[in-house]
Amino acid sequence: MPDRPGQTGSPPFGVQASVCFFPDSRSMLPAPRCWLTADLRKGASSASPSSALGSASSSLLLGGRHFFRIFPAFRGYPPLMPKRRVIFGILALGILAALIFALTHDRKPSYQGQPLSVWIQALGSAPNSTNLRSDAVAAVGHIGTKAVPYIVRWLQMKPSPCEAAITALARQLPEGAIPQGFLPAPQITLWRYDGAITALRTLGKEAEQALPELTRLLIQPVLLPIDETKAREVNGAAFGLAALGHSGLPALMAGATNHQAYTRRVALSAISSMGTNAWPALPLLLKRASSDPDEMAVSLALRGLGRVPFPPESVLPTLSSNLRAQSPIVRKVAALGLGRLDNHATS
Repeated sequence: MPDRPGQTGSPPFGVQASVCFFPDSRSMLPAPRCWLTADLRKGASSASPSSALGSASSSLLLGGRHFFRIFPAFRGYPPLMPKRRVIFGILALGILAALIFALTHDRKPSYQGQPLSVWIQALGSAPNSTNLRSDAVAAVGHIGTKAVPYIVRWLQMKPSPCEAAITALARQLPEGAIPQGFLPAPQITLWRYDGAITALRTLGKEAEQALPELTRLLIQPVLLPIDETKAREVNGAAFGLAALGHSGLPALMAGATNHQAYTRRVALSAISSMGTNAWPALPLLLKRASSDPDEMAVSLALRGLGRVPFPPESVLPTLSSNLRAQSPIVRKVAALGLGRLDNHATS
C-alpha cells in the first residue's frame, strides 16, 4: 500500500520523507520543497537549482488541474480542493495583473503624461499634418537623448521585457485565458519600427550616440535566405543611419562595400533616400552601378543616381550605358533614372 503524506517509508521520489511530506496527514500536496526536488529527480538532475526553481514557479501559475499536466507524478494524489483551486487562480491572476500594469505603466521617458512608446507609435501611424503627429514630434524633441536607447531597440523590433513575459505566460496558460487585447499586437511593433526611424530623423545630431549600435546591426552576419525579423533589423539599422544625415553616411558607405550582397543592397537603398546628404557618396554609387556582381545592388545604385539630385553630367554616362545591360531590371531602373534627371533639370 503506498505511503500516505505524513507517513514514513519508501518516498515516491527517492528523497527523505522529512523533506518530501507534510507531517499533517490531511495535507493534499507535498511541501513546495518537494515539488522542486521531484522535478530535479525526474530527469533534470543536471539543471541548476535556479533553473529548476524557475520551472517549478512557472508551473505553479497554471493552478488546478493544469498542475498535473506538468507533473504527472502527482496524478496519484487526490485532486485539488475547490479552495486551493481558487487560491491558485487568484495567484495566477495577480501575477498577470502585475505584468500588465508594468507593461502599460512603464518607466520610459514621458511627455505630457504619456510614455515614449505612445509617441513613437503615433509617429509611425498618425498621418502627416495632424495634431497628434505634431505633438509626437514635440515629445521626441523634448525627451531628447534619453529616447535613443529605446528607439534603437524598437528598430530591432524587440519586445520589452514585460511584453516578452506576458507572451511567455500566454503560451503556458490555457487557450483563451488572456484576452487578445492584452497581448502585444504585431501592428504596434510595426508602428514603433516606422516611428523610430522618424524619431531619429527628428533628433538628428542628438541621436549620434546610436551610431555604434546601428553600425553593428547593419554589418552583422546575414545567412540567406534571411528571415523577416532579421531583414527588418538590418533595414532598420540602415534607414536609422540614413535618418542621422551626414553622421550616418560613412557607416552606410562601408555597408555598401560589404562582402554580403544583402548588406550592400540595404545600404545602397538607404543612401538613395538621403537627398543632398548623399552627395559625398557619388563615386561609390558610380562604382557600384558599374561593377557590383549583384544585379539587385546595381539596380539600387542606379536608383540612387537617379533619385539624389547629383549634377546631371556626373551620372548621365553611367545611366545611359546601363540601358544596354543584359538584365531587364537594370535597364528599367536606368531608364527611370534618366527620366528623373529630366525632372531635376526642369525643377
